[in-house]
Amino acid sequence: MDVKRSWIEPGHGQISVQRQCELIGLARASWYYEVAEETPYNEHLMKLIDQRFTETPFYGIRRMTAWLKF
Repeated sequence: MDVKRSWIEPGHGQISVQRQCELIGLARASWYYEVAEETPYNEHLMKLIDQRFTETPFYGIRRMTAWLKF
């Protein structure tokens, strides 16, 4: 997808971004999409979940959720 995004010329005088996306088969939303950064809190939660899952891979979603609430 990054390769196709590099083919788009936003300042092109004759072909709009929408039409360029159609021509190369790229969804226009993909052209405008920007990766959102993870918040420090979310990274902390993911680290906790990863550590706990490594210790107890048999925990399901309910038990993991209950563990996170404590």
